[in-house]
Amino acid sequence: MLGGQICHRAVRSGLEPRGDFFVRILRVEPANSHYPIQVDLRVQVSPDGIHWCDEGSGMSFSGKQDTQSFVRVSHYGGWLRLAEKIIGDRVWALVHLALKA
Repeated sequence: MLGGQICHRAVRSGLEPRGDFFVRILRVEPANSHYPIQVDLRVQVSPDGIHWCDEGSGMSFSGKQDTQSFVRVSHYGGWLRLAEKIIGDRVWALVHLALKA
């Protein structure tokens, strides 16, 4: 992931009542050592996979590699995704979405 705002590929998940996003920051490369990297993630929901709204859940990471977190989502529309805002240069992350019945 490069600095800026991006969104992950959307996942259609209409039949499962709960979804868990797990995010692990594998590596960070700050562009400038004076300013640490900040990664803000927020869960977005959609009824059709085209129009998106912030669900209200999210997580933040600041400049540390090999850190992890998760967020649990329930009672959402038919689609889920993570939207990111990255302040800094480069971040390598692993994102898992576990859908549970």
